[in-house]
Amino acid sequence: MKGTVRKGEKTKSLLSSIRAGDIVLIKHRNMDEVICCDLIIRKVRAVLNMDSIMTGDYPNPGPMKMLESRILLIEEISWKIWEVVQDGDIIRISGNRIYLGGSLLGRGRVLGKKELIKRYEAGKKKYKKQLTSFLDNTLKRAMQEKELFLDIVPPKIKTSLYKKAVLLVVRGRGYMEDLKTLRPFIAGEKPVIIAVDGAADGCLRLGIKPHIVVGDMDSASKAALDEAKEIVLHAYPHGHAPGRQRLDEYGLPYKIFPAPGTSEDIALLLAHGGGADLIVAVGTHNNLIDFLDKGRPGMASTLLVRLKTGTSLIDARGAGKLYRQDVSVLAMSLLFLAAMFPLAAALSLSPVFRPLISLLTLRIRLLLGL
Repeated sequence: MKGTVRKGEKTKSLLSSIRAGDIVLIKHRNMDEVICCDLIIRKVRAVLNMDSIMTGDYPNPGPMKMLESRILLIEEISWKIWEVVQDGDIIRISGNRIYLGGSLLGRGRVLGKKELIKRYEAGKKKYKKQLTSFLDNTLKRAMQEKELFLDIVPPKIKTSLYKKAVLLVVRGRGYMEDLKTLRPFIAGEKPVIIAVDGAADGCLRLGIKPHIVVGDMDSASKAALDEAKEIVLHAYPHGHAPGRQRLDEYGLPYKIFPAPGTSEDIALLLAHGGGADLIVAVGTHNNLIDFLDKGRPGMASTLLVRLKTGTSLIDARGAGKLYRQDVSVLAMSLLFLAAMFPLAAALSLSPVFRPLISLLTLRIRLLLGL
């Protein structure tokens, strides 16, 4: 096998440069499912990882999906390869050996189906222990950080969010399918769309232009940033923002939002602080596997932010998985709709409730398969 190398320490920073048939050379311990699916979509031929693609510390389905898509997986690559091979080089792979020109650079461990199943099962056995540790850490950090999140004031932006519906898009598991499902909501309510980092590119692929891009700017492409009306750069609480240099090089204006937590968290705070009536979120991270995928030992910031945003937040993750139910459920649903019609009619007259009614209608249509 031969191919062009795309080399980078962070896989998501490579996504905009990867082309079909490329070979990805990375340092990425425990490749999460979202990254794996991105590489599948881009039709890479092989993944060479300096670290372990899947340790078996938790049940991670991503690597198996790559293998089933006929992507060659080689982990624990010889360090000489990282030192010698440059982005754009043409390399050749034979078995577990990697060549540059006619020279053997080193070897790695080829992962097969049997080994991935073994590690996945090992991860399932460790799940309870991981969950206990995760919860303990979350509660401990939440007590330590609660004052920080109570006092956070988002930066002032030009885009008005007051009394509006906001669609918050995060590059999480299944977010593209959820976005497709929410197209009627987007067309009907015309929400302000806030994309978190690389989710902006996912929006563009579906013909949806984000109004605001929020994040540390390590995975959103320049094309996506150019399309956004505003950019909010996530910085550490002390003000350091690694993404500042990239935006300055592009000559793009931006606002800085110093805050602990994730970019997903500050996007929620931005929408809530701007006075949004309704925040519909897709692709958000809200379970143990999601956070372990991202290498996070807890979710204190996410817990605190969700408590702060309160009832204005509706998590639409998984909307794309809804399917038609059987006849008895259909009949019960129609009976429920008939009973709720007077209330729905009254609420629909209020501009505050219109976006919520629109989303509820969409969910019912999905349930009925209409």
